[in-house]
Amino acid sequence: MQRVLDFARPGIAFTTVPHAFRRVTHPMQLKRFREKVTKFVFHQEVVDRSIIKQTVGDFVAEATKHIPKYKLDCVLNSDQSSFNYEIVSNCTLSYAGEKATYLSVKCLNAISHSYTVMPIISAAGQLFSSVFICLQEPTGRLPITRAVFSASNMVTSCSTSGKLNKSLAEYWIKEVLDKVVSNRFLLVVDQWSPQADITVYENNLTKRQPCKLLVIPRRATSTKQPCDAYFFPTIESVNKKNISSCISDELDVDLRSRDAILKLQSLVHNQLSSSLFKPMISYA
Repeated sequence: MQRVLDFARPGIAFTTVPHAFRRVTHPMQLKRFREKVTKFVFHQEVVDRSIIKQTVGDFVAEATKHIPKYKLDCVLNSDQSSFNYEIVSNCTLSYAGEKATYLSVKCLNAISHSYTVMPIISAAGQLFSSVFICLQEPTGRLPITRAVFSASNMVTSCSTSGKLNKSLAEYWIKEVLDKVVSNRFLLVVDQWSPQADITVYENNLTKRQPCKLLVIPRRATSTKQPCDAYFFPTIESVNKKNISSCISDELDVDLRSRDAILKLQSLVHNQLSSSLFKPMISYA
């Protein structure tokens, strides 16, 4: 190295930069440094951080003002969460120094295509029935040539993308929300436009129940949306445990099929509806 530097830059001696990096005295200090990006954020979110903080503060103040006016079982929250048809782990055991590690799956489309689950929870810790499930169907319609699994604790629909749109949001209000509320209620939702429009509720609630909407500001759902902050990770955890049990017991079940997905979500919803989970949902 000395000869290379002398050849490239004659007259310049090879020296080291003292104290370029602080000496690491304990392995625990390495946890302060990350080599992997954990989250991507929009540029405007960084620039307008103070504005976002102000809007979040205004939302919390408004929620604190209105929530005491309602019974806890009439303070509701609902949101959408997408789940892949096939849940796989991105971690596995392999040989050291291997350049590429491959994992076999039954269907590549199943790990990229998803369906939507939309539950309703209350501040009293109640998980309402029914849960709304939107499957992904190429034609946008459920098949009529064969029976589709149904249960009393879920309402099923579909779309070409597996996501909700305005018409499906109206269908959710008529078939799910309208049947679980009978008095005036407060509903906490995010800023997805079909769900944050009060006229959609006024036009589709058949009993004309008075509805008060609290809309969570943009860029704040990860911390202020009860379903996102605590409840959906629990659903995902229970999903994985149930799927792992099927795989461990070597059950002859195609977990990617339409009926298997509906049975799984019906089972998870039934499990989380137990009174044992009320404190957890209330905490969320």
